Amino acid sequence: MTSCEEVVEKLRAKLLRGDPFDKTDEHNFKELCELTGWTEEDVRNALVSNKTPSFHKYFTEAQRLELWLKREEAARKLWGAVTALLCNNIKEFCVLEVVSVEPLVTHAKTLYCYADALPT
Repeated sequence: MTSCEEVVEKLRAKLLRGDPFDKTDEHNFKELCELTGWTEEDVRNALVSNKTPSFHKYFTEAQRLELWLKREEAARKLWGAVTALLCNNIKEFCVLEVVSVEPLVTHAKTLYCYADALPT
């Protein structure tokens, strides 16, 4: 089984070389987008630059979506904001997913999983 860090490194290397993704890479890339809560563009930028996107960008987007009663999308953006806040680079997300017991992370995961429970 391939570790998260190895997948991140493989995707990063392919992006830096300009190599196309194969089907497995595409699947891993989309899964990374889903798990982080970030857009494809932000994941691509995080892989290349080794920096995470702005917490503020995702948090304000979550607030905007919540106002429009798009709770599931708001919860995903909130999760994206939390991962951007807690991780200095995309490799740290792998560690966050595996070992973190931070209350904030647990709360954000709950919001992400139970988006319908967000207050209106």
